[in-house]
Amino acid sequence: NYIYYFYVAKYLSDNMDKRGKSEAINEQINMLTKRLYRTEFANIIIFLIHHSKTRAEMIIDKIMEEARVIFEDIKPSTLSKDELVKINELVSEEIKLVLENKNPHEHREEMLAVKDNISEEEISSDNGTVPQYNEDIQELEKNKKINLSMKLIEILGQITKNYYGSLSKIDKKEILTELINLGLRNLNLFIKQFSEYRDLLEEDIQEKIKKKGLTSQADVEKASKKIIFNFTELITIHFIKRISTNISSKNLFDDIESLSLDTEALKLIDMSTRLEFTGGLNRDKIFSLSEEFSRNNNSISRELLRFFVIEHLHKFDVEYKKKQEICDKLNISVAIQKNILAKKVAK
Repeated sequence: NYIYYFYVAKYLSDNMDKRGKSEAINEQINMLTKRLYRTEFANIIIFLIHHSKTRAEMIIDKIMEEARVIFEDIKPSTLSKDELVKINELVSEEIKLVLENKNPHEHREEMLAVKDNISEEEISSDNGTVPQYNEDIQELEKNKKINLSMKLIEILGQITKNYYGSLSKIDKKEILTELINLGLRNLNLFIKQFSEYRDLLEEDIQEKIKKKGLTSQADVEKASKKIIFNFTELITIHFIKRISTNISSKNLFDDIESLSLDTEALKLIDMSTRLEFTGGLNRDKIFSLSEEFSRNNNSISRELLRFFVIEHLHKFDVEYKKKQEICDKLNISVAIQKNILAKKVAK
């Protein structure tokens, strides 16, 4: 698949300025950027930017135009207490988290295996048909717009990471801002709908739980609230991780920090990006964010912070004392590790 994407992009790049061909080639490029919901076209555009350094700015501008119009009537999510009020109401007690006893090397191997499986599924799902570049532009349904958003986030992330040296600070800031806002608009769309229909969803889940044999109304309500909160948390993690993973580069740390990190969502994206790397566990910053989220009774934001910290501790070797201190502060159980350490000392 990628050999095909590479050479189509190379052909377009080699001929986009040739007399007699440039007009037709540039029309083809316009058609591709209007149809980035097709996996073939999105990947061709990524390779085209690689091949066409002199025309990259023009192509990037076209991609940015496409990104700006997706859910343009939705404000980016802030993950503030007010925005999440209907979700945070679901939490009535401290949520317990446990740091599993996993070797960082084993954890990374597991994650790579998962990514390989996803890549194989994407390739095998290709229907094998030759794409028509002049096909009618689809009026995308909501779920397809979300899929297009994720592809655009990937493309813009590739641009910022691969061309950070040739992009000006203004260009990088503009691309990063649009990439982040696109992901957060998608997240806010979900939060709005979930908050609006939360009560109906809760009633439906309670009915299903009752059929499983739970008779206590208090237990039924508690279980339904936990299911809804956990599902919301997973979706929120997905969007924040999709953003942070696509801008995770040490070369972009300063550029990300130059953005106005004035919302819970932006602070979590910045933290998640840094936790993608060894040495990214900034104790003081983590403590400060945890206290801020706890003070505001913002359970979703605090749980996301704890999740990102646990993920980092699974991926990288961290000094035990530092790990213990951070876990104690964030109320993450490390009882298993303590027991293992005690056994080693005993021996």
